[in-house]
Amino acid sequence: MKQAAETATLRDVAKAVGVSTSTISRHLNGRLKLPDETASRIQAAVSSLGYYPNSTARRLSSGKSEMIGWVTSDIAAPFFADIASAAEEEAYRHGYHIVICNTRNQV
Repeated sequence: MKQAAETATLRDVAKAVGVSTSTISRHLNGRLKLPDETASRIQAAVSSLGYYPNSTARRLSSGKSEMIGWVTSDIAAPFFADIASAAEEEAYRHGYHIVICNTRNQV
């Protein structure tokens, strides 16, 4: 039994339903049509286990991070803060995230 702090995995759902992890994955991604009874068992297991897809794992498996790295000399300066905020909003609109590294004028 999983502890409250642990997140259910695809493997947990597959074990509960009695099918492979690839079957669960392909079904949840809409790439596999299953009989209604199997699909219902999957949905019941997903709900009861509290499973939700891990976005980091999805990015790793797809080879796409949807992340943009930005290095700035001083994020506290209003000019850079405004740029960071605008860039983050625009990136988010396109499905990306920004990772900011603040050098504190040390480079």
